[in-house]
Amino acid sequence: MMDIDTAVPRARAFRAFAPEMFIATAAFGILLIVSLVWTRPAGVGPVLFAQLLLGVTVVIVACRLAGRAAVWLGQPRVIGEIAAGIAIGPSLLGQLWPGAVDALFPDQVRSPMNWVAHLGMVLFLFLAGMEIDPKLLRRSGRFTTSVSQVGFLFPLLLGMLFAVLAYPYLAPPGVQLLPFALLVGAAMSVTALPVLVVILRGSPLRGTALAAIAVTAATIADVQAWILLALVAGLVGGFAGGVLPVVGLTVALMAGLMLVRPWLRALLTSQAIPLLIRVVILTGCAVAFAELAALAGMHAAIGAFVFGLLVPRVGGVAEGSIRLLGPAAAVLLMPLFFAGSGMATDLTKLGAAGALWGWFAVALALALVGKYGGVAFASRAAGASWPNSARLGALLNCRGMTELVVLGIGRDLGLLAPELFTILVLTAFVCTAMTWPALAAVDRFSLSDPVASPR
Repeated sequence: MMDIDTAVPRARAFRAFAPEMFIATAAFGILLIVSLVWTRPAGVGPVLFAQLLLGVTVVIVACRLAGRAAVWLGQPRVIGEIAAGIAIGPSLLGQLWPGAVDALFPDQVRSPMNWVAHLGMVLFLFLAGMEIDPKLLRRSGRFTTSVSQVGFLFPLLLGMLFAVLAYPYLAPPGVQLLPFALLVGAAMSVTALPVLVVILRGSPLRGTALAAIAVTAATIADVQAWILLALVAGLVGGFAGGVLPVVGLTVALMAGLMLVRPWLRALLTSQAIPLLIRVVILTGCAVAFAELAALAGMHAAIGAFVFGLLVPRVGGVAEGSIRLLGPAAAVLLMPLFFAGSGMATDLTKLGAAGALWGWFAVALALALVGKYGGVAFASRAAGASWPNSARLGALLNCRGMTELVVLGIGRDLGLLAPELFTILVLTAFVCTAMTWPALAAVDRFSLSDPVASPR
């Protein structure tokens, strides 16, 4: 039961921010409709456009209901939303009602839906960048640094090993081994920082040193993974045709951003401009920077993440953006991304070939050994108790939507075939679903060992 002392302030805070959240949600609803109208293919009549809006409604409702069911079962909401995306694709709906997927989401409907889903991906990474506290990166101690580096490098190497083994069988034709291996390694090395924070909020670990270590280690590892993913995007075009332009234009973009930071800081601290307007301006700048990053040869979502990471934390605008845009994006945009990932995930292909289930078992085993095992043993070697080491391993093994975003970028770059995409999506789903049960198992078998700060 919620304590009355915490319930009342939360209710007051909700009433205080309700008008702003309503305006932000309404604005995003208008943006969604305008986006769908703007991206409507030529020659599409009112009937097909109504089908487009129907498909969007089905996706949003399915993800919201599945998210609520997941929370009721004690899982993060994202587990239900990922499951809903898979369920409305060929894996479940396509099997129970043949032709339903193509009837609800024909090619003319999927094109604008994918466009809006990419907008959701850009916004998600922009907010994820702003949620990262730069102080955590500067003040990480020796223990946290060692855990984060092992938690990044060990799964990266095991992921690359898996990619080398799977390359002759699961790589798309014409894809080079190096970017393919780096992409798979990056996918296996990330932690879903937003999902991790949500899990910690509802856990007895909230406010402990262990929680701070987990968040900091995940932050450091994810920043490294996104830098690596930018390199992968450059490698797709070859060294001279891809890497050099990406490096040069990235340096130019970063220099340009540093030059406009004083102007941006003045804008964000201006009390003459309402907070909502400043949030809108900041979001527009993030989208513009994402497009410039795409022109530089990177993925637009990576540019949005970098912009969010470098936004000055002044004037409360970063916090206001997260508070106003986060719920609206979660309700209206990210479900379309989950639906796109779900429609690209076909579990029937794994069922038709036993060898593919074998590849899934190998991927899952390497993912668990790399992230869970690597973090746990690194923590133990650095002085933590076994129970606390196991808790850290379980927390950092949470992949969630972050790995799905990495896989979506890899699919956009042409580096992932449908079979491998399905295998890795399923791996991320299982690893994320294991987080709560793994933490509960550690608590059950270590009643005499309280959560403590590692020495």
